[in-house]
Amino acid sequence: GQQIIIPTDPESRLDAGQPTPEPTPAPMTISPLSFWEQPDALWALGQVTLPRSEAQEGVVVQVDLLDSDGAIIASDSIPIQNDVLLPGESAAFGLRFSPRPGPFSSYNSRIVSAHPAHLPFYRTDLVIQNVTLQTDDPSLAILSGEVSNSGADPAQQVHVNVILYDDAGRVIALRRVMTNPPDLAGGETAFFAVELIPIHLPVTDYALTAEGRRPADD
Repeated sequence: GQQIIIPTDPESRLDAGQPTPEPTPAPMTISPLSFWEQPDALWALGQVTLPRSEAQEGVVVQVDLLDSDGAIIASDSIPIQNDVLLPGESAAFGLRFSPRPGPFSSYNSRIVSAHPAHLPFYRTDLVIQNVTLQTDDPSLAILSGEVSNSGADPAQQVHVNVILYDDAGRVIALRRVMTNPPDLAGGETAFFAVELIPIHLPVTDYALTAEGRRPADD
């Protein structure tokens, strides 16, 4: 019901003041990237770590590919895998350049967007347990396990963020999978299973985080 006035005169709009700047993202680190070439695309895989500060959401990473003179030949951005990044936590991202750019000499990566998380919307206290990693097929990794809602409040849209690492600690696969069932009452447990094809071998470690949302009427 508030009345607003929108000036139609361009000069009036110019005199209205400077736009509000975007907030500066919290300090985060980005790991060295792994690259995977396909016939029609190039994948860049990495992870973001929040060393300290408050939890963040809406985290977006930008990657620039540079030629030998430092000029950008390709650039794109992607949200990280996790909805919420907690202090001390890492989350992966996978960015697909398509069509595949030409040869590049180096790259830059940086956080271009992030803001403090509204934690009451989320359930980040879910417990992952009984995890099994199967690598019988050397080109395929299968992870399965359970997610338990140990609290009293329900959790909806529960999912598990999965990262695979090589022996140098680089991200070589990532995926997000919903639990079965995806909605958990307090004290309930759900199952998850996911197949991943790493961009190279060996798979030497993995990381899992579980997230969910609180019901809208909570």
